[in-house]
Amino acid sequence: MKCLFKITALIMVCIFIGFNLISCIRFGPSDEFIKMKEQGFYPDTADFPDTVWVCREVDMTIYMTAYEGGMIGELKTDSGIYRVDAHFFYSQMSFDFYSSTSVTINDYPLGYAELERIEAGFLVTEYIYKDGVISCEITNSDTELWTYSGDTITFEQKCKISDTPISEWYCEELDLYLAKYIDGYYKGEIIIDNIPHYIHAIEIGNGEYYTISIENGITNNLRENTLSPFVDMYFEYKGSEIVAYVSNEVNSNRLAYDWQAEGSVFVFKEVKK
Repeated sequence: MKCLFKITALIMVCIFIGFNLISCIRFGPSDEFIKMKEQGFYPDTADFPDTVWVCREVDMTIYMTAYEGGMIGELKTDSGIYRVDAHFFYSQMSFDFYSSTSVTINDYPLGYAELERIEAGFLVTEYIYKDGVISCEITNSDTELWTYSGDTITFEQKCKISDTPISEWYCEELDLYLAKYIDGYYKGEIIIDNIPHYIHAIEIGNGEYYTISIENGITNNLRENTLSPFVDMYFEYKGSEIVAYVSNEVNSNRLAYDWQAEGSVFVFKEVKK
């Protein structure tokens, strides 16, 4: 009986310690981060929509898009030009570099395209914004591609992305309009159930591999003025047309449920002014 009592007591002590440990764990941002963000030290893309940022130390340009979370860019080195896919996460700013995109167009099922980004390297930093400069302290990097020996890189805002599109495209089958503003960045609109929805598309792979995202808050219960991935596509330019192949990722859980279109290949025609 004494042995049973000791075992029961030990189990209760372990449970008590476990609950105390769990209560000490905090999920999400710290109070210090929240305070500094409110003071403007940790902005995101929604604070600088459609702006161009240039790195002082290396030949890298970042484009912040109109909605929070979307950043693309270019890194130029002696070995080539790489697509940059950048992200903020609390006090962290990370960069993934892609050299190309592997594209396989399948006949079955439905001709979905197999798209694979070829990663060339990465960079992880702790960032802070002060006096008009984003300062990034490097915490981890791919040493093969990232050869800069310094501990910090800095970005300054160069200009705004032009409000005038370079070209405009329309897919009648999807009732989807896209306007191109820089290489790798489109904004537009899709009509679903007679309701217009804001769309934007960014090239996440080096080679016309796009994630098209849709505005939240209308067809779903997510926070307004944010975006969810809608569909991934590979763009093939043929004169005054874009042949867009839907990625086989369309059926993955990563993409928003809004995508209901039948088929896997769609044609955008250039809108002539």
